[in-house]
Amino acid sequence: MGMRILYEDDVLFVVDKPAGMLVLPDQPQATLDLTSRLNAQFQEKGLAVRARPCHRIDKETSGLVLFAKSKQMQQRLMDLFRRRRVEKIYLAFIHGRLPAVSGELKSYIRDTWPYTRSGPAKLAVTRYHVLSRGKSFSAVRLELMTGRTNQIRIQFSQEGHPLVGERRFARARDFDLTFRRAALHAWKMRLQHPITGADLRWEAEVPADMQEFLRGQGVRLP
Repeated sequence: MGMRILYEDDVLFVVDKPAGMLVLPDQPQATLDLTSRLNAQFQEKGLAVRARPCHRIDKETSGLVLFAKSKQMQQRLMDLFRRRRVEKIYLAFIHGRLPAVSGELKSYIRDTWPYTRSGPAKLAVTRYHVLSRGKSFSAVRLELMTGRTNQIRIQFSQEGHPLVGERRFARARDFDLTFRRAALHAWKMRLQHPITGADLRWEAEVPADMQEFLRGQGVRLP
């Protein structure tokens, strides 16, 4: 299904996940998720390694996912995410034009918004910079300052600029542009290696469907 390991060492590895694939199984015995498929490959090769995801991205979202090779390393890497020591950059296509080229979205959201108002609201902060603009959409670089579930999709819907292709947090029929999924890509990641201290940076190529969308709109990324 197009998954590629972009980096690997003795304790961790990074995968470029295709859109349409869960990071973890959503039911017992499921095997089509990214983690299960990686573990099946390791088993086929006779490797005594288990893929342990250190964070998640949506099923619809393409791009970078960080894995550990041991439970201990998984906990260390998850702690880096909790302490905001991992730089996460996303690429999104949003409907319309934001009022400023660069800025910050800050709001309190619930993971289940807008379907229920129960549960505690948590602060979500996203920094953005507009890379390119089309007639009725913008290509935006996003940096997550917090890690709330569906943070990007919820906040831009709250702002009245939902992601192109958004169907969960906005009504797709309200917009002229269409896309087969929410147009979101986990583009770049940076962290300090927990053992060697090396500065690690990764970038996942913009997927073919998003590139095709840009070409169709006559827009290029800088």
